[in-house]
Amino acid sequence: MKVLLMFYYRRPIQPSVRLDGQIEACLQTKIAAFIAEILAMHLFHSRQVGTPSHVEDLVANLSHYIRFAVAIPNLNSSLHTQLKRNFEARYSGCTPEDLKLSPLEDRYLGKEYFFDLPLAEKMLKFDQAWLGRRDDGLQFEFQTANVNLSLVDAQVVSLVAW
Repeated sequence: MKVLLMFYYRRPIQPSVRLDGQIEACLQTKIAAFIAEILAMHLFHSRQVGTPSHVEDLVANLSHYIRFAVAIPNLNSSLHTQLKRNFEARYSGCTPEDLKLSPLEDRYLGKEYFFDLPLAEKMLKFDQAWLGRRDDGLQFEFQTANVNLSLVDAQVVSLVAW
């Protein structure tokens, strides 16, 4: 319960333009989902064994989830459309989906969540468009898309938890 109260009194998750800030939002949302799942299991178990938990104490603290953790997943469609357009214009016959990770590989929230950037790096590192002039090339676009998909996944997990 203390963990939930500490989590509740933190500032709401703020949108960020920095990748590190977006990754932090992903992790906070995932933590919220885990806490919600633990609370749901606690309530279920206490009901099963006949020692009802004081739901009134929990309801006040659950407003955090109502306001922030159960939002509509925030897929940045313009980011993904622009990535697709830029990638296909530069490498005809290829799509960003060609670089997605295999379902057999572990996925971690962050810059390497959905697209296989180490593989792309091996194939495209000699092309100037990959890094860009100021580290704003296709690699950055893929990292940003990975972070956005991480956030969407964390939000979906949060929705499923409740």
